[in-house]
Amino acid sequence: ADADLIERVLENLLDNAIRYAATVRGVVDVAVESDGGDVEIRIRDTGPGIPPEELPQIFDRFYSSESSNDHGRAGLGLAIVRRILQLQGSEIVVESSASGGTTFRFRLHQEAPGADLTTSEERLAEIRGEPSL
Repeated sequence: ADADLIERVLENLLDNAIRYAATVRGVVDVAVESDGGDVEIRIRDTGPGIPPEELPQIFDRFYSSESSNDHGRAGLGLAIVRRILQLQGSEIVVESSASGGTTFRFRLHQEAPGADLTTSEERLAEIRGEPSL
């Protein structure tokens, strides 16, 4: 995996988890498990949770929940996370309950099938929709 891009994924997910957990004085838990090459990363918070009807949209560009306090935020964080993980040959899974708590998890494969070898800067430009240099 591209370390710079995975760092961006972790920053986005941790920022969200901390922000939402803080609204209820909750907790953020990070778990990393390896099973012989692949690594699974889970980030769980005990925040207010995501209503089930909003789960299908949370990875859409510019999506911001009506019930969130994300006013002034672009709504790109989770869309960027999903695209970076797709470029790494992985996918992100979310589990949440409107009564509280959300978990995001993804796997990094020892060798991503068909992984793109362009640079981190080129990939981030593509993710943002910027023209390539």
